[in-house]
Amino acid sequence: MINVIRGKDFDPNFLRIEDSKIKEIEKNVEFIIEEVKTKGDLALYDFSLRYDNYDSRKYGFKINVPDIDLSTDFAVAIKVMIERVKNYYMHEYKNSWFYKDGESIFGQLVVPVDSVLLYVPGGRASYPSTVVMGLVPAIIAGVKNLYVTTPPSKRDDKNLLYTLRILGIKELYLLGGAHAISAFAYGTESIPKVDMIIGPGNLYVALAKKKVFGDVNIDGIFGPSEVLVWVNYDKDLNLRKVVCDFLAQLEHSPYDRGWIIVSENLVYDLLELIKKEVEDSERGDILKESLKNSFLIIEENEKNAINLINQIGPEHLEIIDPFGERYIPYIKNAGAIFINHSSIFGDFIAGPSHILPTGGSAKFSSGLSVNSFLKRISFVKLSTQDQKILAKYGSTIAREEGFYMHEKSLRNYGEE
Repeated sequence: MINVIRGKDFDPNFLRIEDSKIKEIEKNVEFIIEEVKTKGDLALYDFSLRYDNYDSRKYGFKINVPDIDLSTDFAVAIKVMIERVKNYYMHEYKNSWFYKDGESIFGQLVVPVDSVLLYVPGGRASYPSTVVMGLVPAIIAGVKNLYVTTPPSKRDDKNLLYTLRILGIKELYLLGGAHAISAFAYGTESIPKVDMIIGPGNLYVALAKKKVFGDVNIDGIFGPSEVLVWVNYDKDLNLRKVVCDFLAQLEHSPYDRGWIIVSENLVYDLLELIKKEVEDSERGDILKESLKNSFLIIEENEKNAINLINQIGPEHLEIIDPFGERYIPYIKNAGAIFINHSSIFGDFIAGPSHILPTGGSAKFSSGLSVNSFLKRISFVKLSTQDQKILAKYGSTIAREEGFYMHEKSLRNYGEE
């Protein structure tokens, strides 16, 4: 069952994964990366058979995405989702810009990365929504080469294949785990090297992305799902709805975690409702484990509650308050904020991508967006007059910093 504490007793290290466990997995991930780098396809054959029970030597590393015609409510819903995500991110896209200062021209070239891999998790669930949330911002950004990989167990997922097809993806790679990340980070005889890797995954995937960062770009190191629900209102409150909102983000895996911040008078009823919903849930076994990682925090003071939120930096933040928007200026750390409704709208249909920072990384990073795929190249064309004027100041700074060829280079322009 969920841990119950008072706000003053909260310690952000409560849920820190033991360093020994991390180091053990890191060692395995490092071995996988090195094997793929040095042995290429041979290593992939071995790891696919070992971890996914899939003979990629016999069946290959990829399949053609079939032209599936789905006449289902899912097909209708996924098209609505795509349009809403497109509409949201079209507002974000910014083009290159330039301005003149006298005869000089300054600006910024905004260009997309050339190639991107989207990793779609395996596990018990199906993730066509991750396909939409990952690919649509990349498409709007103008990424030329888009690749998608998923564990072989998902090769017959009709909803996944249908979503790929309507987004224009014609091939699906069947690689999962750390070896998939390694293959696309460095390339093999059969797998293309990419410039950027995005998408959520298990701890092996997250640590592999961390290890290859620098050789390729990544969207972030995303762990298990998180949610924080702050209930700051109890008049005519539908507690069952609150509990469902909370538990919904905890049913992905047993490593998910959550926090509910409430006043003391709601604690008993919340605990009873949580117990009932877990018992009735088809994924109750996962929820029971996730609740062991989660906390019900008793806090009556609004300022203290906000401090807790910013200290945690949750992936999803749901504020239950009729005037919840008034707290927005004070929320500094969160992946996404939802006012008076479930964060699950954000997972599927609201618009913004559900690929969000976890593990407190919302304190320094953002969710996936069009900007994630765009590079900015500074542009400078100085007039002859500006070159002469600025050479004097620039060469002085270069001299004082001890860079004498820098100084000489600039003085050449000042002397003309």
